[in-house]
Amino acid sequence: MDHLRNFVFSNIWKSDAPSKVVAFSWQLMLNRIPTKANLTLRGIGNDMVCSFYNVTAENTLHMFLHCGTSAKIWYELVQWIGQELLLPPSFSLSFSMMVGCGTGKKVLLKFVDHGQWLNYLLR
Repeated sequence: MDHLRNFVFSNIWKSDAPSKVVAFSWQLMLNRIPTKANLTLRGIGNDMVCSFYNVTAENTLHMFLHCGTSAKIWYELVQWIGQELLLPPSFSLSFSMMVGCGTGKKVLLKFVDHGQWLNYLLR
């Protein structure tokens, strides 16, 4: 495990979000969410294409960061707190960017966790 992943996994449980939301974020970081790609790998179904755009495989990274629908959710959430966002290439980087902001780390952890949870519920 690299330094960034160590940082993420050592901080992920420090969030004030409800435990089921934090557990969901932990599963997300481990790529254990039942996306179409993960289900296909386990022999459940054979359609891996994104439900919204039918262009790319619906894997965890696409579903929660790079899908146009997910990106809109993240941009709205970040704009709501008065910030700007450049979507990172990985969850570890996304998480560490938010946590590394300094003050109010627990609030930012809660924000990231709830953003991921909201993204999942809206699908």
